[in-house]
Amino acid sequence: MPDAIELLSTRSSCKAVALTAPGPSAPEIEKLLTIASRVPDHGKLAPWRFILFEGEARLAAGTAIAAAFRAKYPDAQAEQV
Repeated sequence: MPDAIELLSTRSSCKAVALTAPGPSAPEIEKLLTIASRVPDHGKLAPWRFILFEGEARLAAGTAIAAAFRAKYPDAQAEQV
């Protein structure tokens, strides 16, 4: 239990802008999804559904998200998009 308490007491999230390449490897993603599917959620929304965007689909999703952001924030700087 001390390990879990230590992990939870030092855990922090980062802003999306801080997420840069390289991303997690395929084995790391598999491990993350396995863990994520086991954790409880406050609304008991299980079963979980995970969608991975890879390859061209990832680029297309990024383009669509950037376009939606630009539409909502037309004065945004390139680094914000």
